Amino acid sequence: MTEQMQSIHDDIAFMKAMAQEGRRAPPLGGAILMTSGLIWAVTSLAAWAVMARVLALPMYWASLVWLVGMAAFFIALVLLIRRHQGKPGHGAVNNRVMRVVWSAGGWSIFVFILALAAASWTLHTVVFTVLIAPFVLTAYGVGWIVAGCFNDGRWMKWVGVASFLTAILLGFLAGSNAELLVYTAALLLLMALPGYLLLRQEPSTTV
Repeated sequence: MTEQMQSIHDDIAFMKAMAQEGRRAPPLGGAILMTSGLIWAVTSLAAWAVMARVLALPMYWASLVWLVGMAAFFIALVLLIRRHQGKPGHGAVNNRVMRVVWSAGGWSIFVFILALAAASWTLHTVVFTVLIAPFVLTAYGVGWIVAGCFNDGRWMKWVGVASFLTAILLGFLAGSNAELLVYTAALLLLMALPGYLLLRQEPSTTV
């Protein structure tokens, strides 16, 4: 009986250690966040260059570049998701939460853009499109704050706060060429750079 009790105790200790290890798994998804920030920053800068006449392209390219960016983003997303599925810690609680939060944030941005497109079609105006950038930064802020709570990363929470403040700033700059420049900088500093920092923490073969 003593040996059986000891065996049960060892099993419980092992499962507890595994649970603790899973809870503390390094956060994954840094490559996706970094790539997303880079793709959309380049897209935003290209749109600004067209609107500011830095690039000698027809004005409709200022809208077309966003479609190109979306295609590049989805291709990169599919490839990176496959890469992450084999990473240690993929099933840890913190990483499952991060996937849900960032996925929900991405879908909320997509639906918001569709809603603005519908409003623009109904009211025959594109004035609402200036709200896209502030909303994107707001969604990023939520994602970073939740990620920080589940990964004990205080710096992530501060990135979230900075995203909220930048969203307000973009509201003041709405409709100006400066809005796209600030948006480009925000994508680099509040998405691509933090994503890179997370990428450096990812394990290669062990948690």
